[in-house]
Amino acid sequence: NLIGTDDDGVTAIANAGGIATVGSWTVGNALGPNTLEATSGALTPVLFTATAIEDPCSPAGAPLIGVGQSINSEISATDCQLPAPGLQNFELYRFDVGLGATFVLEMSATFDAWLSVLAFNTQAIIIENDDIVPGQVQDSRIVTALTAGSYLLRARTFDPGQTGTFTLSTRTALVGVAAVVAAGAGNDQVVAPGAAVPVAPSVVVRDEVGTPIAGVSGTFATLPGIGSASGTSAATDVNGVATVGSWTVAAGANVLSATVNAPNIVDNPV
Repeated sequence: NLIGTDDDGVTAIANAGGIATVGSWTVGNALGPNTLEATSGALTPVLFTATAIEDPCSPAGAPLIGVGQSINSEISATDCQLPAPGLQNFELYRFDVGLGATFVLEMSATFDAWLSVLAFNTQAIIIENDDIVPGQVQDSRIVTALTAGSYLLRARTFDPGQTGTFTLSTRTALVGVAAVVAAGAGNDQVVAPGAAVPVAPSVVVRDEVGTPIAGVSGTFATLPGIGSASGTSAATDVNGVATVGSWTVAAGANVLSATVNAPNIVDNPV
């Protein structure tokens, strides 16, 4: 039996199993659906469809993620792949910035995540992050100022061959709100047992763009039965610094912790 004629007049003969196969089918240059029709005499025509899309591994084909949005996806072995010697799989997203601001870009994953911000036209790396806390928190978090324009967010694995699900999210950074606490002065001191450390330990509280936040209360505490501290309730000053009154150590290793009394603080307690 003779099967059909498509728009280009291609014909094929059915084999003993009744199957006729076109030699090849190249879709048109325009994006969108393409149709191939197979006919044979008075039989009902059969339609085949294929959709032409941009390469998702290129800037033109990268799907859009907006400010304040989250995308759940999966890195698989068939995803885009970095060139050798890296060979890590990745997905690419377009991130358009209307007004310049500081943004928080986060990638949480079931694998060791690596998030990069790339220039849209050149794909040059602007900033990237592997671990939020190296060796401990293997998700990625970038806080960066971006001017108006288009960028690419590249969500990838740390090692080649890794696969798994991930969530990519974007938002404008919170300004003037306590977000991060870190150790200040007074860590890793060495003194005689029963003596007070010469430098009273302190912590620094900042917002997501790195500005110190004043007026945030905190509490310092020693481990039960190991050393003592006074002035354990303190508030941050204009430099975002809260300082314990004093810390007297016992023999051996001593630990003083500081907990900031504010919600959603990164690395709290110190």
